[in-house]
Amino acid sequence: MLKRFWMGILTILCSIGITIAISYAWFVKSYDVDPLAKGSSAEAYYHSGSGTENDPFIITTQRHLYNLAWLQYLGTYNKPTTNGGTTYESTYFKLGTTENGTLDMTGWPLPPIGTAKYPFIGNFNGNGWTISNLTTTNNFTEFGDKHPSGITADGANGTDAFEQANCGTIGFFGAIGAYNNSVISDTVTTSTEGVSYPTTTNTATNFYLNNTSVHTSISSTILGAVAGYVNATISDIGVIQPHLNIQTSASAKLGTNLSDFAV
Repeated sequence: MLKRFWMGILTILCSIGITIAISYAWFVKSYDVDPLAKGSSAEAYYHSGSGTENDPFIITTQRHLYNLAWLQYLGTYNKPTTNGGTTYESTYFKLGTTENGTLDMTGWPLPPIGTAKYPFIGNFNGNGWTISNLTTTNNFTEFGDKHPSGITADGANGTDAFEQANCGTIGFFGAIGAYNNSVISDTVTTSTEGVSYPTTTNTATNFYLNNTSVHTSISSTILGAVAGYVNATISDIGVIQPHLNIQTSASAKLGTNLSDFAV
């Protein structure tokens, strides 16, 4: 009986180890794992879902929101529906399996969701949740050990350097919607190539940011608590006690650096 008990514990521990390995797989430089793929690897990034309108990726933990921010930074959700094509689909995200929950992001600093290089063109439904104590930053040192292992400050030893300049528009969302009329991907670089995506579903809605901090160390920057740059629909977003931190070498007029969605 005792032997069977320990074998059962070992089996559980092995299962946990496999799940963790899958969850971290895309962070080990190759970035070949696609969270839009079916199967257990997709579920490792989020609580559940496939990223469609009827089955959105469900975010319930700090790790899930972390995965969204960094996968978006890497351009995972800015790829054409067919190889070499110019048509994109929206990826859908939803906070929580029930309404009006709380996600405390203390100790989990994130890059902005959506950058100048890879703007967020998906759909984010906050489901009435409150995201508390989140720090969004474009200063790599502030991430501490909370960043993909394949990305470093200087790109040394075969890693990719953090592209700080692409995070100059910063908030919970950095750039949401086509930035400068362009959706950039691995294969399509300018709007003149006929890029199209469903702008009507490119929305962010129904959540609160409580005690959120936005830090920028770039002199040329646009920041806000909710978003830096918006070319989409955002609605029903509440902001409580925001903190915007901009370096002194930025534009002399603070208003020049504040987005329309500062609070």
